[in-house]
Amino acid sequence: MPSASEIQLFRDLLASRSGIDFGRYRESFLESRLRRRMREAGARSLYEYYRMVTAPGGEHGELQVLVDEVSIHETHFFRNAPQFHTLETVALPDRVTTRLRQGRRRLYLWSAGCSTGQEPYSVAMSLFENTVLPETWDVRLMATDISSQVLRQARRATYTAAQMAGVSSERQRRFFDKKGETFAVRPWLRQRVEFSHGSLLDGPPTLDLDVIFCRNVMIYFDRATQRRLVTILARALAPGVFLFLGHTETLSGLSDVFRMVSRPQGIAYQRLA
Repeated sequence: MPSASEIQLFRDLLASRSGIDFGRYRESFLESRLRRRMREAGARSLYEYYRMVTAPGGEHGELQVLVDEVSIHETHFFRNAPQFHTLETVALPDRVTTRLRQGRRRLYLWSAGCSTGQEPYSVAMSLFENTVLPETWDVRLMATDISSQVLRQARRATYTAAQMAGVSSERQRRFFDKKGETFAVRPWLRQRVEFSHGSLLDGPPTLDLDVIFCRNVMIYFDRATQRRLVTILARALAPGVFLFLGHTETLSGLSDVFRMVSRPQGIAYQRLA
């Protein structure tokens, strides 16, 4: 039976590595995953496993494997469809109008906590289907995650028929190639999404962003880390830019630099000037 101090060592380590407050999980959840990795790594105790994880070079080896093991990556295409309606009918038209007024044909979008890629590819489909042509605009779709494992899956951009739930037959024909029992994102769209490894607390891939999706991430942070994250997001956004959170998440009590944009089809937060 591991001691509370051993579990706390890993809670502190994982929080510093990923920003996630693993103390919110049931203790049995974290303990079971620690024990599994401990056995697979050949350690005889959690303390020995901790020394292995924190040894020189461990950050890019066993520690990353552990982060992959304890991270939750539930996602699917066009998850929370009303938000994508708000993206397509409110956020993107607003940003296109603003950029044209500035004389800048460019849009930068970030999927923060992108998991296996369904979210950023959904954003890409919405963008090119409704707003701009990549040949005439400078478009960057950036996607990040703390898990190297899910990023490998995202870059492969191949999904089963079950994972295609939420993608209309019209979108399947336009944006995917069917290969046997799987669907592959077409190369021209796949190449438009830039995947990279990183914690949200390290900051965005670039600044002056036009749209950020950061959904179902803050629920794993404590209150202080949530405030820190919202400050980072606010600095990354140009005035008037839209931030999309998970449907159970809110900025209430965390920031006064956003206003809620509420539509019957979905909710977003807009950065104030």
